[in-house]
Amino acid sequence: MGLTTSLDTGWPHEGESIHDTEPVWPHLDVFLPNDLEAMRLTGEEEPAPALDALARRVPTVVMKIGPRGAEVRQGDKHVKRAGLEIDVIDTTGAGDSFNAGFLHGYLADWDLADCLDLGNACGALSIRAPGGTTSQPTLDEAQRFIQTAPRRST
Repeated sequence: MGLTTSLDTGWPHEGESIHDTEPVWPHLDVFLPNDLEAMRLTGEEEPAPALDALARRVPTVVMKIGPRGAEVRQGDKHVKRAGLEIDVIDTTGAGDSFNAGFLHGYLADWDLADCLDLGNACGALSIRAPGGTTSQPTLDEAQRFIQTAPRRST
């Protein structure tokens, strides 16, 4: 049908592994776990092998690594972008805001680095006020933030 399917699972249940979700993988275009979720699902002890394991199942895997930013693996492409500096008030919803930003760029066929930058900006700006949605940025605001905010060191 020409649709893109994406999934952010949330935290896996105790003992759940990548094999418990085997029926889902063939139907996904984009998978967006954080580093801890990726390691828990794959049984890997480090983020890089977890990302590799997931990328063997899903065409595009985006791994959020908190304030350090995010990285994406798509086939032979691997792109990592540092997080953006901001004062933290409440991290509720930051991952969901990141997903929205990344997917906006992805669906518009942006370069993967630009998708990560928009995701990082949306996630960062969402944590500047209490609550999961009170400080989500507009696209213009996020794009200005990308140009002006200092990058975190990785």
